[in-house]
Amino acid sequence: MITDSDSDTESEEARQPKRPRVNYSIPRYKDLAHLFNDAEAAEDFLQEKGIFNILECCEQCGEQVTCSPNKKKIIRCGRRSCIHQHGSRFSRSVTEGTFFMGCRIPMNEMLHFLWLFVCGCTHSFMCSHFGWSSATVTNWLLFVRQLIGEMVMLHHDGIGGPGIVVEIDESKFGKRKYNKGHRVDGVWVFGGVERTPERRCFMVKVPNRNRTTLYHLIRTHILPGSLIKSDKFKACFTIEQIDGYYYEHEMVNHSETHVDPITGCHTNTIEGTWNGVKCNVPVRKRTWHHVQNCLHEFVWRRQNAGRLWEAMLDALKTVRFLSNWD
Repeated sequence: MITDSDSDTESEEARQPKRPRVNYSIPRYKDLAHLFNDAEAAEDFLQEKGIFNILECCEQCGEQVTCSPNKKKIIRCGRRSCIHQHGSRFSRSVTEGTFFMGCRIPMNEMLHFLWLFVCGCTHSFMCSHFGWSSATVTNWLLFVRQLIGEMVMLHHDGIGGPGIVVEIDESKFGKRKYNKGHRVDGVWVFGGVERTPERRCFMVKVPNRNRTTLYHLIRTHILPGSLIKSDKFKACFTIEQIDGYYYEHEMVNHSETHVDPITGCHTNTIEGTWNGVKCNVPVRKRTWHHVQNCLHEFVWRRQNAGRLWEAMLDALKTVRFLSNWD
């Protein structure tokens, strides 16, 4: 039996605005605060996740080794026979070959830095939050983008496929309007986006926009059987004739309309994607040497939507470096 009070409560709840869904792809600060405030806890966490390079055997004598009790990040072989035979004690940092190799910043601060990067915090915020110099923050942001760029290239098997629509387009980064503002060398970027809920994409800087360059990128990044939609750029006229690949191709003439009235062809998806990318690429980064790292970050965030923090830990565990940073 429903009383008047119950109906009043239900109507009041109906009038209340619905709360937006919380994105739990990134852990809350209070859930990770103990790692950010304690260097030993951060080191134990990284070791537990398999991010540190823990050797089980000495590379000189082949016997089992353990971490030094005084320095948890150093692995040493204390056998006298090994020292006498090879003339030196085997010693290796657990950060050797990892993202943290040669890092003098405490592990808890670095872990906090990576969490803030995943959250999308700005360069200026990180400088004020940690008290680091602008150059330090800039260098570490560059290292992080190189790290995730390796993951993007490692896990990119191509977009599209039979029956999937892929929109392609090129865009200029670094262009000045009306020749005003600071002069920046422009960079052309070629990209493609699926018309799927995941909106998988690729974006590559190009030295030119001729047919040879674009066709090579299409073969590399778009799977055979895709339905490609583009504007009427001259280099894209004969995509369906690419040797060894089967593509369907439709075009829209942007000088006349944004949507073809007959075929319904349009490139609104990738046009909107360009807008989102440029909002996240600073003007000073729109150069040949820096723009690709920012493009990789955008693709990485889209590839790992819903699991950004786990994806960052996967990158730290997967990518290995051969030599120390300068």
